Amino acid sequence: MRCLFILALIFISNSILIDDLNTLRALINKHREKSIKINQQIEKTNAKLDKLSEEIHRLKEGDGLFKRYRLEQKLKENQQIAQKLSDLEKQKHNIDKQLHKEYAQMASLLEEYIKYLLEQTEEARINNEMDKVKNIYWEIVQREQELEYYHKQTTNTPPPREWIEIEISPEDVSEDILEKADILKDQEEALQKLINILNQRIGELQREQELKQGMIDLIEDIKRFQSDETEFFETTRIEDLEEQIELLQNEIEQLKTRRTILEERLKNIIEKYKEFYKLAEQLEKS
Repeated sequence: MRCLFILALIFISNSILIDDLNTLRALINKHREKSIKINQQIEKTNAKLDKLSEEIHRLKEGDGLFKRYRLEQKLKENQQIAQKLSDLEKQKHNIDKQLHKEYAQMASLLEEYIKYLLEQTEEARINNEMDKVKNIYWEIVQREQELEYYHKQTTNTPPPREWIEIEISPEDVSEDILEKADILKDQEEALQKLINILNQRIGELQREQELKQGMIDLIEDIKRFQSDETEFFETTRIEDLEEQIELLQNEIEQLKTRRTILEERLKNIIEKYKEFYKLAEQLEKS
């Protein structure tokens, strides 16, 4: 009875997961359409402003009471359209920000769903339900492709940047040193944000590796238990997955190296601005 109860809970939990995926997909599609429409409005509004700018330029070159009147009207119209453009760009920014959040939620749900599907293949293999295993396999392939798309939409690893070296000059007074310490404090915050982004990306890549390894294990198990249908799961598919895992590992190692460099710089900056604050305090007292 307890076992049946647990199975029922698992079924309900994953039914909710599937419902959440479908609900979120519908919401994303709705917001995508809205973003596209707003973008089209922005393009039309920009075209209007360009045309209006040409008219204003021509009217400024002319003279006479009527042309001055027309110029005033066109300048007012230009201001109204510019305000409309500003409002549209704000709407676009907000809807794109919302979409980015929803893409991240979708990636998280898909990872959870793929893990569930891999667990289902284990149960199906135990029961020798190979047709069910094949169906689940193709569902995983589709969801993997979907997950890869959403990861690309949410991943934006900032490029390497140059950091300003801050040092104390002999002529610096207390206020100068405090100002430089504040600049270093700002650098600390920027570095920490960047390190957090790198950690997030590394985590995404590692989870992606785990899912791809799960796919390889699944294919190899099916080939082992059903050798007469190995052509269904081509060896090239495993080779492709292994190549993808290797590429992911290379990217992970590059990001880890970059993170280590940033962490060392962060440590040095913290030590330096503490030293600056201490020195500024000593100069203040002397």
